[in-house]
Amino acid sequence: MKRYDPKINNQEIEDKSGIYYVCLKKKSTSKEFGSAEFESLEKHKVLYLGKAKNLRKRIIDKHLKGTPRNSTLRKSIGALFELKNNKEISDWIKKHILFFYLIMNQSKLSKIELKQIKDYSPPFNLKGAESIEKNKEFRKYLTQKRKNF
Repeated sequence: MKRYDPKINNQEIEDKSGIYYVCLKKKSTSKEFGSAEFESLEKHKVLYLGKAKNLRKRIIDKHLKGTPRNSTLRKSIGALFELKNNKEISDWIKKHILFFYLIMNQSKLSKIELKQIKDYSPPFNLKGAESIEKNKEFRKYLTQKRKNF
């Protein structure tokens, strides 16, 4: 498992396919997430996980430099914390988020992603988690916040 901290500028993410995990930094509190329950990865609470054909493009271009229109993570963070613009969302991510990722064959991504969503039940995963009871109420709340964002 590789780690990427958006606050540290001299890191690289490979142009390969894989699964990535969006986690809260240890010093970040989860009390702002209300009823959300978290599983941990390397002692960091998992907010969201996803698959990517190109990890660098997904993490850097969409989640760190993108907009709420092209990044479900940015939209969820902006909506939940009522952040007003891309700079506020980017600043929040740099302060509170760590990314972990595993490089793997693209043909295995969908199957592994669904299994990981079931195992971790990340509160920000709205798709693929509909049948999971854990975090169901939080996901409803987040979905409503996102509609108004």
